[in-house]
Amino acid sequence: MSDLEALQAIVTAWDEAMNSGDVAASLALFVDDNPMSMPPHGPTAVGKDAIAEVIGGLHAMGKLTVRDYFGDARISGDMAVMHGTFTLRVVPEVGPAVDDAGKWVCACQRQADGSWKTLYNIWNSDHPLPE
Repeated sequence: MSDLEALQAIVTAWDEAMNSGDVAASLALFVDDNPMSMPPHGPTAVGKDAIAEVIGGLHAMGKLTVRDYFGDARISGDMAVMHGTFTLRVVPEVGPAVDDAGKWVCACQRQADGSWKTLYNIWNSDHPLPE
C-alpha cells in the first residue's frame, strides 16, 4: 500500500469507527505520544483520554453518520498533512436530526512499523452558530 493509500485508509477507518460508535477503534488511529484533537467550539484535547472524552461526547448527542471526503495530502518524510470535507448527521433519541458539513485538516506521523497515525486533527463547521 502506498503512503497516499494508507492516509486515505485512515479517513475511511475514522468514518467506520465513528459510525459504529467504536471509541477504541477511533483512538487506535491516533499516535500514542500526545496526540491532539481540536474540535469546534471547545478546547484542544491533548492525549488519548481527552480525545476519548471528545469522541464520547459526540456519541452522547445521538446516532452519528459521518462521511469524510479526502481532498489532498502532502507527504514529507515521516510527516503528512491531509485535508478534506465532511458531512455529519446526528439523530438524537428525542428531537429532530441535526445535519452539519465542514472541513478538516489532519497531521499524520509515520510509525516505526511504517504505518501512519494521526498526530493532530482539527475540524470545523461551514455553518454559523445559531443565534
